[in-house]
Amino acid sequence: MALIWGVLLGLIYYLFTKNRKGSWILGALVLSHWVLDFITHRPDLPISPFTDLKVGLGLWNYPIAEVILELLLFGAGALLYFKYARPRRKISYWILIGFLLIVHIMNLLGPPPPDVMAVAWSANLMWIIIVWAWWIERNNFKEKTE
Repeated sequence: MALIWGVLLGLIYYLFTKNRKGSWILGALVLSHWVLDFITHRPDLPISPFTDLKVGLGLWNYPIAEVILELLLFGAGALLYFKYARPRRKISYWILIGFLLIVHIMNLLGPPPPDVMAVAWSANLMWIIIVWAWWIERNNFKEKTE
């Protein structure tokens, strides 16, 4: 299904922007999420909605290795994005990266949320991160598409 969702997102993005390269990148990112989940999850990822077969390599069974790999991938992604996207608001970009890193470390080391409402509020507040990222990139995106 990740392949189908990736193709669908790439197609929708292409229809709105006519940006072929961006469409391929977005589709590949959707698929890459499943691949990364395959590496880390226990066998709980369904191959399709039409079968009970579930897969996963179970890196979560080795939490230290999993956290190290996760942090390395996050750091590599942040550096690659900074190098190739060249955000104009560099300080804001690195503050956002630091904020995301702090939230991730708090999730790893902190106690579980006290109730369902705390989880619901934190999930809804994630939109702030999207607006923050959009603000960092809004002028940069205009320049590259014109």
